[in-house]
Parts: sequence; C-alpha cells; structure tokens
Amino acid sequence: DGNVRIYEAQDALSLAAWPMEDCLQSHTLAGDKRGCAALAWNFDSESMLLAVVGNDGSLKVFGKGARNWIFLAAQNAHSSECKDVAWSPNLCRPHDLIATCGADKEVKLFKCALI
Repeated sequence: DGNVRIYEAQDALSLAAWPMEDCLQSHTLAGDKRGCAALAWNFDSESMLLAVVGNDGSLKVFGKGARNWIFLAAQNAHSSECKDVAWSPNLCRPHDLIATCGADKEVKLFKCALI
C-alpha cells in the first residue's frame, strides 16, 4: 500500500505485543499500487533518518521529528523499480552516502547532507 509502519519492540519475543509507533505515507500516489521496495535506517547520526525506495524508481528520505517522522527529500533514483537501498554514515566525510540499486541494472550513490 506504499506505507511504512514503524513498531516499537516492547517485548522482543512477542510480535503481537508491538504497538505501532508511526505510519509514513512514502509511496502512495493515487492509483499507483507499486508501493515501497526496501528501506535503510541511519541511527549513527544525531537524528534518526530513514531512506525508502519504491517500485516507481524513487528514493525518499524521512527524519524523526519530536512527535513523528517528517519527509525531508526525494530523488528520482532509477528509470525502473528500485530493488534495495543502503546507508553509509559520514564516518570521515562531511555527508552520508545512500546507495540504491534498481531493475535498470544500475547502482547509484547519493550524497545526503541533511543533518
């Protein structure tokens, strides 16, 4: 359905007891049922960030606000559906890197300086 649901693991042994913390409308265009393909977390920064790729070829970045997740940026990553995404924190760089791969047989790197 194109939504990303985030749950809090209060009891790691009982998935049924995990309450939903938030629901992001990531890839939910009207009439588009292709949805999300993969996501990658970045907990290495001072603020939590989430990269989500969709079957429409797009990359979207969300950041954790005081109460909920906030849309920060979008990029047309591939000419066909995205297959995966990975986050490389800024260990020795002034920016993070986000890598995506798509059905178009390309791997693309994006600089992320949102922090």
